[in-house]
Amino acid sequence: MHDVRDILNLDIMVPSQTRYLRLIGNIAEQLARDLDGEKRSRSARVSSQFGRDRAVTNAIQYGCANERKDKIRILLSIENSDFCVRVYDYGQGFDFEAVPTPDIDD
Repeated sequence: MHDVRDILNLDIMVPSQTRYLRLIGNIAEQLARDLDGEKRSRSARVSSQFGRDRAVTNAIQYGCANERKDKIRILLSIENSDFCVRVYDYGQGFDFEAVPTPDIDD
């Protein structure tokens, strides 16, 4: 059993290639499994996997703005029983304020 104060940060730098999706996914799934055992439902695991893979794929496709374009960074962290995946690239980015609020009814 993990102490809720346990902190883990795993910082991964990989080449900007889709062939590393499986490796990143395996590492993330193992960490999540260690954190909460088999408590998560299959749909939660699939949803988590889809979001993570989409974020990494997006970084690979669009994060190529400068001399570090051949790498992306994934930070997996566990703190206070929360599991977080952060994906960093070196792309141009965008202005969050310029993104319109989605119309749920549309």
